[in-house]
Amino acid sequence: ADGDDAVLTLPDVFQSALPSNPFAFRDRELPAVQPSNVVKLTIVRPGRTTVLAPSLGDAPNAWRMLEPVAAGADVQAVTAALARLAELKVSEYLPAAVDGDQDRYGLRSPSMEIRWEVSSGSGSGPDSVKSLRIGAPVKEDPTKHYGTLSDFPAAFTIEAESLFPFMAEFHATRVLSFRPQTVRRIVLQ
Repeated sequence: ADGDDAVLTLPDVFQSALPSNPFAFRDRELPAVQPSNVVKLTIVRPGRTTVLAPSLGDAPNAWRMLEPVAAGADVQAVTAALARLAELKVSEYLPAAVDGDQDRYGLRSPSMEIRWEVSSGSGSGPDSVKSLRIGAPVKEDPTKHYGTLSDFPAAFTIEAESLFPFMAEFHATRVLSFRPQTVRRIVLQ
């Protein structure tokens, strides 16, 4: 009430529920990627860069690997990676980052970087390139990693489990294909 000079105290347990940064009440879903608009997907991991692009053939949802070799891509692995990009969620937003935090969070030299080029369908090439940088594991909880997203104002933590689709073997795993009705004889030794 007006003129009331009382000061109240709260137990420390309430402090954990108070906002720790300006993003505390923000939706935990990161800006969505529309998988059908992705025209190139690049996954950079230590010692290996994988570049994938949609195949220009007649097959729907067909992808090809451009790097480290030119080859067919495993459609299931690419689909899983694109689906994960479409539903990325933050575990926790971090307080406003300063320059030194790039090193502290392992984001200056990330352990993984995922880049995707998106087209709006105009046919004039990619409209934008976005990237997700994954840094060091969180010391207090190694099931999470630090991360940043291009054109996004906050650093965050993300579940390590969310990153599994980007560690897949993207090279097509089929070594032989034939129509069963063309087989006249099989010899097993």
